[in-house]
Amino acid sequence: MPIDEEEVASMRIIFLLAFAVLATAQTPKKAPTPTGTNQPKFRGFVLNGKPEEQPDFTSCREQTCYAEAWDLDGARVSPRFYFVEERLMQINGIFVSERFEGLKSILITKYGRPSGIENTNVQNGLGAKFVQQTVRWTGTSLSIYLRRYTDSREMGELEVLYKPYEDRKALEAAKNRRAAVKSL
Repeated sequence: MPIDEEEVASMRIIFLLAFAVLATAQTPKKAPTPTGTNQPKFRGFVLNGKPEEQPDFTSCREQTCYAEAWDLDGARVSPRFYFVEERLMQINGIFVSERFEGLKSILITKYGRPSGIENTNVQNGLGAKFVQQTVRWTGTSLSIYLRRYTDSREMGELEVLYKPYEDRKALEAAKNRRAAVKSL
């Protein structure tokens, strides 16, 4: 049975398409970049990274993980890690407030002059008055807050936030305040 020219042309097109597919499949492709490669890190933890990109946690429960306490020049900081949509967005650590000045000095050495220092007069439920100091370092990809006291005068807090997450939280808070004012 003879093959007509139309069939030959169709076969050539099919052959060329198949060749193109094979040639493309054999072209080496650039390996995908792991999610956290260009993300900010704090003590080895990748902000905006997935849980599997992090150093070992001692335990996890829902969206919160825990790790061994850090010893920062004699200040023992117990960290907690908060995930949103499977991404590390926030690290909080508590420490004995007596170690505040030492931690502040370490952070200044590492990150330079703070972006801001806020001193606020506060009073606890028992009527004791004291000055709460919050020291802030703000960069393009992360923010660090060091607070002399938490809810008690015995403990201080170190907070590290992935900057886009912090910005989103601030916008949501402002939106909620406007809605509350509007509802009055």
